[in-house]
Amino acid sequence: MSVAYSLICEQPLPEVSSVELKTLAEHTEQVNDVLHSADLKLIDDYVVDDFSGLSALAEELHVNFLDTGSADEQWFEACEGLQWLEKLQGVVAEEAGLSSNAALLEDIERLNSSLQQANGQGIKWRLQVNLDA
Repeated sequence: MSVAYSLICEQPLPEVSSVELKTLAEHTEQVNDVLHSADLKLIDDYVVDDFSGLSALAEELHVNFLDTGSADEQWFEACEGLQWLEKLQGVVAEEAGLSSNAALLEDIERLNSSLQQANGQGIKWRLQVNLDA
């Protein structure tokens, strides 16, 4: 099973079909470590999920799963995301194990490009976990 983050926007962005961030998801722990060290928001702070897929999986596996509420109200301003990404790019550039990862840098740039477009149109965003991406 593979995991990726997906960019979800309140409204569709023209010319953007989907933004899957597999490498960012693969390196979440390492990226979150450097973000935490820099006293910045973690990737997890922007991940919102409606848990519908996890609830179904938990039921199938006969595991109790507590759905803590609706994700429908949790959106972030694109300008906040752009400011966070600028800081993320800075800490990644300083981290030897991350700065040479071209695929990770591409994920960050794709997210940045999409958020710039969302910002220009006043569209809010969030990240969602995508299993089997």
